[in-house]
Amino acid sequence: MNRRGKALLAAVAAAFCLINIQCSGKKSLEPGRFYSTEKKFSIIFPEGWEVRTEDWADGCHIEAVSPWEDDEDLFSEYIGVDVQPVEGGSSLSEVFAGMLDEQAKEFEYFKEIERGDIRLNGNDARYLIFDIGMEEGQNRVISYTLVKKGKSFLIGCVAEDVKFEDYRERFEESAGTFRFE
Repeated sequence: MNRRGKALLAAVAAAFCLINIQCSGKKSLEPGRFYSTEKKFSIIFPEGWEVRTEDWADGCHIEAVSPWEDDEDLFSEYIGVDVQPVEGGSSLSEVFAGMLDEQAKEFEYFKEIERGDIRLNGNDARYLIFDIGMEEGQNRVISYTLVKKGKSFLIGCVAEDVKFEDYRERFEESAGTFRFE
């Protein structure tokens, strides 16, 4: 193959790689930013956290899991984004109320700590801080709910209740990077 042919082949291969990255939803174009091109959002997770994805029949789940702190660490903190369809015309208030009811029913122990309205990267959202009891122990969660074009976006940030304040700033920073693409 001549020099011109090799250059053309290299250009086609580079273009293919770029298209693959943009369509997969699992690669990052901006360092540290996770893109879901299918669900049309992106978020920056804390550096060094393992990112996992899972497709559901009616949505998807993406999460970043913290590394173990030491040999006695029994719980990895995580930040997850769940995307699911909602009934056409469902408002943020309606979706948030449904999420609150679902959370209260799902766990044996549920205690609301705080709730309010917030803007995440220019988008209206609601947040909820609550404690839940699980087999692993008691955890504290801060969740953010957004709604756009017939989809709900739930950002859930979870830590052991005794470590929550150590992670809260990272949770809030990561949630604040969420944007619709």
